[in-house]
Amino acid sequence: MPAESPQFGCFTLQQASPATIVFLSDVGQDGQPARKRKVHTKSRLGCAGCKARRVKCDEEQPCRSCVRRNQECVRCCKALRKPSSSIHTQRQHSPRAADSSPPRPALEVALMNKEHLRLLHHFEAFTSKTFIMEPETWKHAVIKLALQNEFLMHAIFLVTATHLQYLQPHETRHRIVALQNLSQALPGFRNAIDKLSGSKEYSMEMAEALIACSLLLLQYSWNFDSEVWNRDGSLTGLYRGMMAITLSCLDEVREGSLSPMLRYSPRLHIEQRMRIAGTAYKVDDVPLHILSCTKISNIQPENSSDFLDPIERLNSILWALGPDRSGSTDLDLELPAARYLFNLPNWLPGGFIQLVTMNDGRAQTLLLYWFAAISRLRSERFWWMKERALYLFDEVSLGLGNRCVECTSRAHEILRRED
Repeated sequence: MPAESPQFGCFTLQQASPATIVFLSDVGQDGQPARKRKVHTKSRLGCAGCKARRVKCDEEQPCRSCVRRNQECVRCCKALRKPSSSIHTQRQHSPRAADSSPPRPALEVALMNKEHLRLLHHFEAFTSKTFIMEPETWKHAVIKLALQNEFLMHAIFLVTATHLQYLQPHETRHRIVALQNLSQALPGFRNAIDKLSGSKEYSMEMAEALIACSLLLLQYSWNFDSEVWNRDGSLTGLYRGMMAITLSCLDEVREGSLSPMLRYSPRLHIEQRMRIAGTAYKVDDVPLHILSCTKISNIQPENSSDFLDPIERLNSILWALGPDRSGSTDLDLELPAARYLFNLPNWLPGGFIQLVTMNDGRAQTLLLYWFAAISRLRSERFWWMKERALYLFDEVSLGLGNRCVECTSRAHEILRRED
């Protein structure tokens, strides 16, 4: 893997000494950072509530503090790794014997508390079905990987709590649970990346766990409550980070459970359907006008392919989502189109990305069409994607103003068609 850790926008933890790192679990009910207090190191098996309040937990289940506050006592995953009495005895009398014992799963199902089991059940039964990447793979193979990799389990809990927050917006505890699991997933995720940096050999299971975790974090970043989109370069940083991890681990996962999901190409799927439908592929007049318009931007692209490639990709996506496409009556291209939209930033040319970071009007207009296309997704399966896209459509549209109505009019028509 690359020596430099991939950037994950606001998910990149500050490289600092442990005394100066502030984790996202140190937040109040309003999501703001809580008052920093001296870390208490003696209670290692305390509950999440006591840790968030920075008070000592009596380590009972439930603890007296949570009973007094009339709230659910949620155990941190570090507490789940409490050794059994036999292993504890071995460590006291024979440290070498304990070191030579086979590794145990990071999270043992029998030791999970009710909150973990509730989240895991909701993930398997509901949240996994809202992913655009092979729900069955997430329900079985990824959960198995998570039992061996604690950071991946926390990422699963993160997206599940976020889904529950969407379904029950007035229940504030879902956001707190999400932030707690985000703060616990990130250190383990980064440590796993650091350990593999420069390593020539590592297991297929670890490679798949890293890819799965990066996909979960990327999906979480689309959540409207996430602040990742408010950071400079976060859009490209998150996607480039996921791509760097996937490409670094590709050789190890070719025969793994994630291989079919990674090999699938939504672009080829849609273009094959276009040929079956007898649709002649062409770039329509509006995107071509964007390419040559001097009102929308006075910066002329050095390489026209930096814009032609995104235009061609957006055209095929809009065809797949259009109401008047021809073909067989059971042709359903919404899922391939959604996968294409989700992965689109991975395939944007470097020159286009550079113009996006410069707030170039031409590049911003194509982003406007991207967000409009996402708004065309009708299924509730894509709850995590649409709200953010609508918000960003309004933001980009406001920034473009009335520079050129001809450039932006079709994007607004696509959005109104959804309304």
